[in-house]
Amino acid sequence: MTKAQPIDLSIIDAEDIKKVQEKKKRLDRVMQVIHESGLDQNKEFMDEINVLVQALLEEK
Repeated sequence: MTKAQPIDLSIIDAEDIKKVQEKKKRLDRVMQVIHESGLDQNKEFMDEINVLVQALLEEK
């Protein structure tokens, strides 16, 4: 078994960090609107949204 290597954050530049932070802000706002609208109680809707959210998070 190999020992886990520490993550070298120096390979991530400030622009990438800013993009991730902006994406997180937008996602938080969308989730807030979903909650305020009561759509978070709809399992089918949330299943579809979770797939889209995951795709957004994986997108570079």
